[in-house]
Amino acid sequence: MLTYYCPLCWEEIDAESRFCNDCGFNMEEFDQWSYEEKLIATLSHQIPERRMIAAEMLGLLKSERAIPAFAHIIENNETDYYFVRNVLISVAAINHTDSKHIIERACHNPSKLIEDFAADILKTID
Repeated sequence: MLTYYCPLCWEEIDAESRFCNDCGFNMEEFDQWSYEEKLIATLSHQIPERRMIAAEMLGLLKSERAIPAFAHIIENNETDYYFVRNVLISVAAINHTDSKHIIERACHNPSKLIEDFAADILKTID
């Protein structure tokens, strides 16, 4: 049996629901979102593997629209190394004017692994 989630608040919903019982999001509106918008929303998914895949796909798409979401992840000192690793690789691949700043900010993450990885990525883009 499939489990369905609201794309805004990630609460579990019934497959037939037109609105999220938790936040009121109109599920029909979700059908109008672009693939890129759906991937950006997935960056806050509760399942870590889905977040990692979304980050990777946004990097492959070179999605400049994902840059604010990536910056938010880094600014909030996310410590899931594998997720942040995908975010940083994607930020570097997108090559946006804010990319370097986002990676520099990750060099101050509380996780030493993330800090070191960000420093390594920074060396490759300088």
